[in-house]
Amino acid sequence: LTQNALAVHESTYDRLYHLCQTITRAVDVRQAGLELDIDLPLHRYINDPSQLDEWIKQHSA
Repeated sequence: LTQNALAVHESTYDRLYHLCQTITRAVDVRQAGLELDIDLPLHRYINDPSQLDEWIKQHSA
């Protein structure tokens, strides 16, 4: 394991962790909205909807 490989791994891990937190918060907020009869698509609860697309691609492979 080289220092460069470790740096790449750690930067990827942090990004994915942040992405998972973002998706989790969006799901929680959407659920709260549904309880108030506010039915919006999940991507409306994310500042950068491309993050949702990235998460879907990673988990559908």
